[in-house]
Amino acid sequence: MKTLLILLMLSAATSALAQSKLNFKCDDGTEFWASFNKSGSHADLHYEGEVFKLARVVTASGEKFSDGNYSLWMKGNEASLWIGERKIRDSCGERSALSPREQEMLHLPVRSFTELEIAWFNEHIAEAAARGETWTLNPIATVERFLDAPGAAFENITCSKTPIESPRQATVTIIRGWFADDSLRATWHRIELERMDFGRWKLSSASRAYLCQRGNQTEYFSADLCP
Repeated sequence: MKTLLILLMLSAATSALAQSKLNFKCDDGTEFWASFNKSGSHADLHYEGEVFKLARVVTASGEKFSDGNYSLWMKGNEASLWIGERKIRDSCGERSALSPREQEMLHLPVRSFTELEIAWFNEHIAEAAARGETWTLNPIATVERFLDAPGAAFENITCSKTPIESPRQATVTIIRGWFADDSLRATWHRIELERMDFGRWKLSSASRAYLCQRGNQTEYFSADLCP
């Protein structure tokens, strides 16, 4: 009876993974996605610029994939990421797949960009860290504070860290689209960060470019403002 129950659980899980790609966004802003083979026995986890080859592991609840070090554990519409026995990402909700036009935005070239002033914000980070504000310990939360309210209907965030464990550098790229401004299609920001003492992050550089709804600047991002 126990064997039959496990087989039924695996069958249901495989059916749930009939969609070959799932996108997740965590409460802290981290985004990652996973793709699955047709049988649901293996998954490719795309996380912080790396791809991890995972195999299904039988578990009492949910669906779990692991390579013996990194693990993706999904329960219902939420997922968590683990390194060994340590949970590194939690409360990661499944989000809808990107539309073809949104996918296109993510692959358009950046031909030129403007370097943004960062000194004032690094002073703000130091003051906030002294007050014990925890957003200074998270590179994505730090970047979102720097860029302020987006006013955009679409947002895609990627974050790569070096090294992955106990990182000292991070690169956050944010593409935001569908603004109320009918001349602007999307913005591109790339923020380089450095981890300081006591875990807080500071900005090393910040760049910005625009994608327009009309004119010559509709197939690439550029430093030029949209007409």
